Parts: sequence; C-alpha cells; structure tokens
Amino acid sequence: APRVVSIYPNPTNTQFLISSFQSSISCVEVLDMLGQTVISTGPETGNRKQVSVTVSNLQPGFYFVRTIDSQNKLSSVSKLVIE
Repeated sequence: APRVVSIYPNPTNTQFLISSFQSSISCVEVLDMLGQTVISTGPETGNRKQVSVTVSNLQPGFYFVRTIDSQNKLSSVSKLVIE
C-alpha cells in the first residue's frame, strides 16, 4: 500500500513533522500503547499538508500517531518512537 503520510524524524525526542501525501490534516493525535490520547492538535481548517508536533514532554517508548482529515475521517495511523 502507498504511504499516505511520513513522520520525520522518527525516532525523535523533541518534535516531529508529519506530512500528508493525500488529504489535508485537520487533527493529529498521539496515542500511547494503551490507546490513551496523550497529545491532540487541531482541528485546523485549510489545506494543511504538514503539521509539527512537540513531544518533548512524553516518556520514551512506542506511540501511535493518527491523522484526521478535513472530512473528520481517520486518514492514517503510524508508529512513532520517542527516545
């Protein structure tokens, strides 16, 4: 399947930039391995294709990053490593 988003840098310990190759990004959510939302940005209007998210307050470990598009649909789920 084609990648719909990229996350850079990954792993990270301060922040990451998520870029969408398809739909615009309204919200970005970072979830821990228990499925709890630990960071949520947005909703933002407009044709945003990139969002910078600060994660310096999160503990090291594995996380999931979800993007929600302008139609309020889940558009991607990616894995994120925080060092």
